[in-house]
Amino acid sequence: MTFSYVLGKMLSLAVMMVLGFGACRFGILDSRTNKALSDLVIDITTPCMMLASLAATEAKRADLMLMILCAVIMYGLFFGVARVVPEKLPVPEKEKPAYKYYTIFTNNAFMGFPVIRALWGSKALVYAALLNIPVSVMMYTYGIWLYARGSGEQQKFSLRKLINITNVSAVVVLILALFKFKFTGPAQDTLNVIGDATVPLSMIVVGSTLAESPLKGAFTNWIIYAFAAVRLVAFPLIVFALVYFLPINPLIKGVLVVIAAMPGSANGVLFAQQYGYNRTVSSRYVFISTVMSVLTIPLISVIVLAPLAI
Repeated sequence: MTFSYVLGKMLSLAVMMVLGFGACRFGILDSRTNKALSDLVIDITTPCMMLASLAATEAKRADLMLMILCAVIMYGLFFGVARVVPEKLPVPEKEKPAYKYYTIFTNNAFMGFPVIRALWGSKALVYAALLNIPVSVMMYTYGIWLYARGSGEQQKFSLRKLINITNVSAVVVLILALFKFKFTGPAQDTLNVIGDATVPLSMIVVGSTLAESPLKGAFTNWIIYAFAAVRLVAFPLIVFALVYFLPINPLIKGVLVVIAAMPGSANGVLFAQQYGYNRTVSSRYVFISTVMSVLTIPLISVIVLAPLAI
C-alpha cells in the first residue's frame, strides 16, 4: 500500500468534506439539516452498510470475539493515558476534561468507517463495527461523566443511552457473522445501495459541522496543535508496536491502528453543549485534528500497514 494510494483515498474523502463545508458556508446546509443528516447516517445508512458488509466478510468466529477483546484492551490503554497526560498539560483546569475525552475517543463512525472501507472494502467493516461496541459503552458512560463533572453537574449512568441503533446494529452484525449468515438477492442489493450513501453523506456532514465550529483563536493555540499531533501520530504507532508481533489476523491489526489514527469525535462537542460545558476547546480540536488527519492518516498507513502485509 503506497502513500499515493492512501493519500488519494483521503483526498477523495477530503473533497467531500470541503463540499460539506462550502454548503454550510453558502447556506445550503445549517445546524438543523446537519442534525437531520447525522441522524440519517447513524440510524439508517450506517446500519445498512454494516449489514451489507456481511456478504464480503470471511471472518472466523474466534476473530470476531478477538476483535472485541483487542478493542477493550486498546481503549483501556487510552483510558490509562487519559488519567495522567492531560493533567500535565499547561492548560486551565476547566479545559482538562475535554483533553481527557479526546485522549480516548476518536471519530469512529463518521471518519473511521469510511476510511476503513476505502482502504480494505466491506470485509473490514465488520471488525470496525465490533470495535465500536466497547467504545460506545465507554463514551456514553465515562465520556459523558467527564463533561458533566467539568460543568459541575452530577451525571448518573443511564442504560438507555447505550441502547441506540448503532450499538444494536453492531450486536446484530456480530450475531449474524457468528452464524455465517449473509444477505442475498434483492435484500443484499438494497443494503448495498443504502449503505453506499454512508461515505459521502458522513463526509459532507463532517465538513458542514466543521463550518459551524468557532474558528477565532483556533489557529493560534499551539497546545491543541501539539496535542493533536501526538494523538494522531504517536497513538497509532504505539498501537502498531503492541499488535505487530501478536499471532492474530493482520486485518484486525490494521483496523485497530487506523481507528487509533482517527481525528476527534464530534460527540464531544455535543456532550459539551448538552451538559453546559464550554465547547470551544472541543470544537477547535475536532476541526484541527480533522484537517491534520488528511495527511497523518496516509502517513500512518504507509508506515505501519505495509509491514502488516494487508
